[in-house]
Order: sequence, then C-alpha cells, then structure tokens
Amino acid sequence: NESNNNENNNNNNEQDGNQQLNSEEKEEEKLYSLAAGIFLKNLKLLKNSFPEIKPFYIEVCDMFEKRFNDLINSAEKAIEINDFKQFSSKAKILFKSLNNLKNGLVIIDQLEKRYQNLFSLLLKKLNDITKEAKNLLKKAKLEENDIELIKNSLKVLSSAKESSSLEDCFFEYYSSLTQVDQQSIYSGHNS
Repeated sequence: NESNNNENNNNNNEQDGNQQLNSEEKEEEKLYSLAAGIFLKNLKLLKNSFPEIKPFYIEVCDMFEKRFNDLINSAEKAIEINDFKQFSSKAKILFKSLNNLKNGLVIIDQLEKRYQNLFSLLLKKLNDITKEAKNLLKKAKLEENDIELIKNSLKVLSSAKESSSLEDCFFEYYSSLTQVDQQSIYSGHNS
C-alpha cells in the first residue's frame, strides 16, 4: 500500500508539473496570438476616443508587459545555466510577441531594448567563456583545474555552436534590427 501511495504521489507531482508547464506555454502563446495583437491595437484606438477606457488599457498593457518581462527573465536564466535550447525557445516567443504587440503597447521601445539586451548578454557570456579559455591556454603549465575549465568552456561553446535553433534566433534578431533601422530611415525622411 505504501509503495502504491508513493507511486500515486509521484504521478500527481508529475501531472502538476506538466499542468504548470502547459499553463506557462498557454500564457506565452497569448503574447503572440493574432487575437491578442488585434485586441490591444483596438483597445489603444478606443482609449484615444473614450478616455474612461484608459485605466483598463493601462491595466491590460501592464499585464502583457509583465508576461513579456517574465519571458525575458526566463531567457536570462537560460543564459546563466548555458541552456541554449531553452534560450532559443524563449527568444522565438519574444520575437513573435514583439512583432505582434508593437502597435498596441505603451512601452514597446523599452521591451525591444530588453529583447536586444538579451542577445548582448548571450554574446558577452560566450565571449567571456572564450577569453577565459584563451587565457588559460596561454599559461606555461596547466593545472588539473585549468584543464577542467577548458573542457567545460569547450562544451559550452560547442553546445552554442551546434544549436541550430540558436542560429535561427540570431537570424530573427538581426532581421529585427534591420527592420528597426529601415523604419528609422523612413521616419527620418518623412519629418
């Protein structure tokens, strides 16, 4: 009986974890769903004509911004632990969300900057790992600990290099930068 109870508890814990993951995935999908983008854009238009809607609009924007920032935080944690698959997953959702919500959110510029900083953070981490390994290799005599650090650095760098989803994220990131540059050029000509 006791082993059955333990087995049931383990199954319940596993189901709770899966439900939590599914709930998180559903919340993330809401950020880039077409309906959310249209709703937010329409709400913004209504707010301009009906001032009494403004508090509700701000509340909705705050909710979307919180979800976006939670995703950014998750991506940052993935960078810290060198989980490039998880980072890529979050970065793709962030990219889709930015494109979807850009016409409706109040602080879209700040969110775009956080998204861009995410890639700067990742590049800095990879660069720091590379520098550390290079510095160790310059030593005349390597200690056992140095060899382990170099091996770990190579594992992390290889993992990043072999992540095709990470490559896709950088492509999306750079294409978004190009779009921003083109938009600023066009808006500069119109002024």
